[in-house]
Amino acid sequence: MHFYKIIKTVIFLLALQVTTQAFAFNCGDVITHDISLTHDLHCNSGEAAFYVFTDGVTVDLNGHILSGSSSLSGIYFSGHDNVTVKNGVIKGFFAGVNANRADDASVDRITFYNTGSGVTSNASNRLRITNNKFIFTQTAVSLRNSDKSTSSNKHQIINNEIYDVDTGIELCGGNSASSVVSDNLISQARSFGISLSSSDKNRITNNRILDSKGNGIRLNRSSFNSVTGNSILRSSLNSGISIIYDEPSSACLDNNPDQAIENVISYNHSIGFGSGVLLGLSSSSLRAARVRNNHITQNKLYDNIHGIIFSEDSKDNSASRNGLLGTSIEVLDNGTDNRY
Repeated sequence: MHFYKIIKTVIFLLALQVTTQAFAFNCGDVITHDISLTHDLHCNSGEAAFYVFTDGVTVDLNGHILSGSSSLSGIYFSGHDNVTVKNGVIKGFFAGVNANRADDASVDRITFYNTGSGVTSNASNRLRITNNKFIFTQTAVSLRNSDKSTSSNKHQIINNEIYDVDTGIELCGGNSASSVVSDNLISQARSFGISLSSSDKNRITNNRILDSKGNGIRLNRSSFNSVTGNSILRSSLNSGISIIYDEPSSACLDNNPDQAIENVISYNHSIGFGSGVLLGLSSSSLRAARVRNNHITQNKLYDNIHGIIFSEDSKDNSASRNGLLGTSIEVLDNGTDNRY
């Protein structure tokens, strides 16, 4: 009997050792199954803290801090779908979560602190980025497409808080479309609160963009978007909402038609800007009236220097039933055949 007790004790100790080893995570680990972090981890060598190499994996930070140097990614996966990252803090990396050609990923309840990008992806579809905080990042969320054979479609970026960044949320590149950006708080963005470049048919709704030092919402070379119910308050002399045709980002595919058309801007508050809504670029050398047939309706454009500006490259746009209280110049029209 005593012998069997010894054997059982040895088996228990071996099992305990295996269990402990299974949860002793190290920098550069390749993740092939669900994990739950048991301790904070700091990484300053290699290319990423964790590499996910299997579809359907959940990386649960379990309330812990994953940190590293600005030359690394925090969690990297390429070509693997349905990856979930949740519940913790990611700080210091050049990219907190870096996804490439990876569909249906989810990032939830992560605090990103002092990262180059919080969540960045290329050629990925249907990402769900929800309930996160981004603090002191260069770009909080950057979802791009850079190749004609791929796409970046149908993302959901919902209920995030973004503080003190250069750009809050970026959707960029041809074959980039049909995403929802909703119910986010973006405070103190230096360049753009929300920026679309060559990205179409998106819904930008119910976001709050506060104390922006740059432009609130920018649509560049983008068409058929709905910008509705957003509050964009207290900024510099830039624009609350702008629809323009300018040079594309070099990091994104530029195969969209040369135009920005049929965007609907409605029921927004744009308060305290140089212009509440800007259509076109006065200084643009591209004078071919590429900003056309956009519709500005039922917005509250209060306390701006200009309520609405139609620039030289705007044509056949309409503005109706907008509130323009406290605005020095309600409409400045340098375009062609605009209606208001």
